[in-house]
Amino acid sequence: MADALYRVFGNESGPFFFRGEYRNGRWWNGDILAGKDSVVGKVSDGVINFVLEIPPWAHERLKKAVESGEAFFDGNLKDGEWWRGRIVAADGMELVRVEDGNIKLPGGFWPESLIKRLIDENWIPQNWISAWQGVQRSPEWMNLCRIALSTGGPILEVAAGPGGGNLSPMLHIDPTAPIIMNDIEPRILARWRDHLAEVLPNNNVCFAAFDAASSPLRDCSLPCVSSCGGLGSIEGDKDSAISEAFRVIEPGGYLVALEMAFTEETLRNLPGPLRTEWGHDPIIAADGWSSALKERGFEVIQDSVAGSRQLRTDESGMAMKASKYGVTLWVEYHYIVAKKPA
Repeated sequence: MADALYRVFGNESGPFFFRGEYRNGRWWNGDILAGKDSVVGKVSDGVINFVLEIPPWAHERLKKAVESGEAFFDGNLKDGEWWRGRIVAADGMELVRVEDGNIKLPGGFWPESLIKRLIDENWIPQNWISAWQGVQRSPEWMNLCRIALSTGGPILEVAAGPGGGNLSPMLHIDPTAPIIMNDIEPRILARWRDHLAEVLPNNNVCFAAFDAASSPLRDCSLPCVSSCGGLGSIEGDKDSAISEAFRVIEPGGYLVALEMAFTEETLRNLPGPLRTEWGHDPIIAADGWSSALKERGFEVIQDSVAGSRQLRTDESGMAMKASKYGVTLWVEYHYIVAKKPA
């Protein structure tokens, strides 16, 4: 089963190759190659990492943070550009290091303090249980997972994060389901790897860190892409992430997603500056997800709404920004099934 999961990684020239140590038929430690000597990814204890350098959108975000005073560069410049040093948030937390003009991530995208909390507070074991409990209370959510599983896989669970997306419910329904679990932060995936090794040791899950807006997957290589808040939480280019999902899904394949959108009342109360800043995001319009999917070629079979809640400032950067204007953000849940035309 592992071979089927790994064959989907590649580009227009064909599949990528692995050079290194295998364990139980899985890529374990080594390099991922495109061609003879072109290293495009690394594998460390079973976690595939294609994030070898900081994406352009993250570089731009760092520049804006420094320009606005939310962060500062502590180091040496060369020709007016960052050369050697570090970029530090206003609270003193180191964000990235700069070595000879190259921005180096300190292990991943998350600050060490958050990774420590994830471990100390058992986020992943708790989310493994709570997601399955939530699906059992929601026929709409259960239906999305069953549609994904009906394709036979491999299923790409995109931008899964510490919540795991639809991974837990799908594996509770079918423990043998072939799934590629994706996030941009490899250390989150490593924790999911460890947890599944304990609760489901014979799983068919591989773990791949990459930017969903620039996927290392071959065209038309998957029957299904799945998301549970993943597409909505992508920090980079959501439009490109949707386009990439369309590209990698085979004709007749599905995208299933549980995503959020602002309620009508929230939209009415949204201040002009925030409406301008977030204008490209599908979350700010009731039909935003359907429109975004249709624009990229999908046929939207279902976009139903069930349930709503308030976004907390401790869980959402959007909610934090809105609170500065005295606005509370409410979101409703959209259960989406979209198909790539055959």
